[in-house]
Amino acid sequence: MSFDAVDFLGGNGAIEWKCSFLPLNPGIHMKKQIVQVSVVQSAKVMAAVYLVTAIPVVVLAGLFMSSFMPAGAGIAMLIMMPVAYAVGAFIGAAFGAWIYNLVAARIGGFEFTTAEVSEAAVR
Repeated sequence: MSFDAVDFLGGNGAIEWKCSFLPLNPGIHMKKQIVQVSVVQSAKVMAAVYLVTAIPVVVLAGLFMSSFMPAGAGIAMLIMMPVAYAVGAFIGAAFGAWIYNLVAARIGGFEFTTAEVSEAAVR
């Protein structure tokens, strides 16, 4: 028995996978494949990650550059650079997810192997 394009993230269509049915016993491994990713959700997540990453970098750069720039330019940089970084990440991640979906539809997506573990092992 096999499942095709089963949504495992609660009905939002973000990630779909394919697998062969195996008994769910500890130590049994299941091979899965990501066949599609949500373009907008992927882009939103990456934009948020890059925004959070950019803030400390820009603050440190602003402190270093404050001796070379007028005060207004330094404040503008502290505001605009993290936003520009996040917008660039959103566009780049959306493009990357779109390309991934095109490629995965033709040759298959990333494959990974999972194993059942007990709750005691997770903690």
